[in-house]
Amino acid sequence: MDHLVEYERLIERLAAERTKQRVPNGLPEHAAVLLKTMFTYANSEIRVYSGDLSEIVFGNPPLLEAVSSFISRANSKLRILLQNAKDDAWLDSHPLTVRMRKLAQSGVIHGSFDIRNASGSYADADAHHFTVMDQDGYRFELEHEHTKAIANFNEPKVARNLIKAFDEAFEIAGEGKRLYSF
Repeated sequence: MDHLVEYERLIERLAAERTKQRVPNGLPEHAAVLLKTMFTYANSEIRVYSGDLSEIVFGNPPLLEAVSSFISRANSKLRILLQNAKDDAWLDSHPLTVRMRKLAQSGVIHGSFDIRNASGSYADADAHHFTVMDQDGYRFELEHEHTKAIANFNEPKVARNLIKAFDEAFEIAGEGKRLYSF
């Protein structure tokens, strides 16, 4: 547990200072820390391309709180693209989508949320998952099953390339693959 506390301190410092340094991610708990920190420090946009929104990561209470705070900010935008197609039953039970629906009903949100199922090559099993924070931070997954990834809070060139890929894939998915939005 001590290693997780130290990892969180490191990630917090790198994010607060927007340090240009790649950092490894080797456990689901690391992914939850990284993503929570991204939501905490993002100014306006988060893009997530994920297989299933692992509940170990996206059901983590501190992460859910960070997402809630982020989406409650004016002009914030959260877009999620899912590699593995989901349905309404999944939406009704996943901790993140349940939280999003409650927030939408509460009227405290000032941002936007859109979640879609992927199409084409982004629905294939060999596509790499990633998250992009604003225009400069990212987490890029190298191995799905072991949650091995790299992250950086200030590498705009890589972030822009990931944004371009995400936006194209999101557009290809289109309105017909939308699961939920506000």
